[in-house]
Amino acid sequence: MAKTHLTDEEKTQIIDALNQDTEPPPELMSKLFPHVAEKYDVAALDRAKIATLEYAGKRSEAAILNQTSSVENGSPLQVERCFEKGSPSGQTQLDLVAYMQKEKTDWMNLIVQGDNLQFLKTCYQNEDPLIKDKVKGKVKLVYIDPPFATKSDFVAKEGEDSYSDKIDRAEFIEGLRERFVYIRELLHPEASLYLHLDYRMNHYVRVLLDEILGRANFMSEIIWKRTSAHSDAKNYGNVHDIILFYTKSQSYIFNAQYTDYSIDHKMKRYRHKDSDGRLFTDGDLVATGLKGGGYKYNWKGMTKEWRCPLETMERYEKENRLYYTKAGLPRIKRYLDEVKGNPVADTWVNIFPVNSQAAERVNYPTQKPEALLERFISASSNPGDLVMDVFA
Repeated sequence: MAKTHLTDEEKTQIIDALNQDTEPPPELMSKLFPHVAEKYDVAALDRAKIATLEYAGKRSEAAILNQTSSVENGSPLQVERCFEKGSPSGQTQLDLVAYMQKEKTDWMNLIVQGDNLQFLKTCYQNEDPLIKDKVKGKVKLVYIDPPFATKSDFVAKEGEDSYSDKIDRAEFIEGLRERFVYIRELLHPEASLYLHLDYRMNHYVRVLLDEILGRANFMSEIIWKRTSAHSDAKNYGNVHDIILFYTKSQSYIFNAQYTDYSIDHKMKRYRHKDSDGRLFTDGDLVATGLKGGGYKYNWKGMTKEWRCPLETMERYEKENRLYYTKAGLPRIKRYLDEVKGNPVADTWVNIFPVNSQAAERVNYPTQKPEALLERFISASSNPGDLVMDVFA
């Protein structure tokens, strides 16, 4: 029989419930009966008619979370280096915690070297003093760029080993799924998750995330063109990666992103220039054909149905917002420097300036441009939010 790994407090809760002839708390049942919990998970999915992947070695979420018991609760964090001025660099974890409490400060960025699964377990357990009550339920954004199941070893140009990517199929899927389960437990209700993959495993992993985060929380499949076109004698050249965008709930952070208009668009659309050099296009102020009609009055010898009341037209004139055609018809000025640009869609091409990657290049295989990460962070988090990348 498998051990339950119940804490003394949890055992007391169960005993109290039995003595009172009531059901124990539902969250404790998976720990008390892990094998039954596994069957219950499958039955619940079947009743809900949710499509799932079935493969050798797949475990229930209850079985995965039960691993973080008092016996197996991840790895304790040990401080190696601190970069904040005045911090006790090179001392123990408890020294750093004591310093932060004394100075009423906290860590701003944390780089963890080690197995990401063990770190996720540590965060889920929420007992290590360095991250206690600072990570679990507070992560606003996760970006993951895991291995792509390419069955390859990656090396840098200098010949140094970078990482191995030889896990394939069921083992790869279950390894990711196990981490997704823990990541979900760390997410804030307003959080987003971006998963970076290619064509090999994208379709499988999307089904997993539908199962773990909910199909309703799938937001978008982003296509990122990562390289220029190249020929393939027997197939279409593969030039893009896929980024799956999910959220924890329907109340999520999203700051719309915009790209600058093309030079051709600016030249065709913003053809007029003010004396101060500001470019603008002109818009109609006549309400002819406008549903609901307009405001009828005389403006500088022209009596028409206008889109705005007289007081607004006078304000436009005072603010130098009116452009007059050769016939003397007023039109509204719309300045180029007041528009945000094109809203970012789900196909990303040339998201970084020319040659910017060359300046960033550190010869690490599968390196991603900073502008790509900047877009995720800008869109799905706000200043001061906690952002996590467990495959950094």
